[in-house]
This record gives sequence, C-alpha cells and structure tokens, in this order.
Amino acid sequence: MKKIEISDVTFELLQKFAIPLEDTPDTIIRKLAEQALKAGQVVSSQTILSHIKSGKKNREGGPYPWSRINFKLPNADLSRIWGINYQSVKQRRTTHKLGPSAWPFSPDPVGEYKEAMEREKLNVIAYNESKPPPEINKASDV
Repeated sequence: MKKIEISDVTFELLQKFAIPLEDTPDTIIRKLAEQALKAGQVVSSQTILSHIKSGKKNREGGPYPWSRINFKLPNADLSRIWGINYQSVKQRRTTHKLGPSAWPFSPDPVGEYKEAMEREKLNVIAYNESKPPPEINKASDV
C-alpha cells in the first residue's frame, strides 16, 4: 500500500470525520472533499493532497490567509506573490464578490500599483514570520 506523510492537522481531520487511515489516498481525498463541500467550501483534490502532505493550515482554518490578501491587486500578481494557484484566486474573487482589481495586470507596474505590490510582498513575509513552527509529521500507511 502507498505511504504518504500526514500532519497532525490532517490526522485530526481524519479522526474527526471518521475516515479510516486504511483507505486509499484517493478515497481519503474524496472523503475530505465531501466534508469540505458539506461545510460550504469547494476544494480541489490537488489542494487537499498538497495539504495532507504539508500540513498547511492558517489561522482562518483553511489553506490560505484570504482575509490578509489585498484584492485590489490583479489575480496574476496575487497568485505569484502568495504562491496560490491563479484559478483559486480568481474563484475567491468571484465567489466572494470582491470586485475587479484596481489596476490592470502589468509585468512592469509603476506608481501606486507598484507600491501596493511591494506592500503585499511585505505582507507575505509578515504572515510567514507569524506562523507557528511546523508540526511534526507522522508516517502512516494510507
């Protein structure tokens, strides 16, 4: 059976939703996605898999600190700066009716747009420095 590393956070989720560790990785991912959907969250299987392996979880209970992100910036910039999939940023903007960005995307930003990008980069650094230390992963047959 395939082995993957799971974090304490993932282990707790599996216990909370009574998902057996003996299930195949695909089954575990599907069951976690179903639980997220029941809670009103749409999460891709790839996102779930990456978080099972990394144990990422922010203070908001999800994989990304959405409330800290400056949606005045274009999706492409936010995706690159925060390391979030472009489609996830786009979906968040649409689903939560956050409106269009204040500036059109430009590979060479100037003025207020450039300043906003620099502030957002500092925001990422501040967020990463404020995260608790990484959890110890448990090896498990999954």
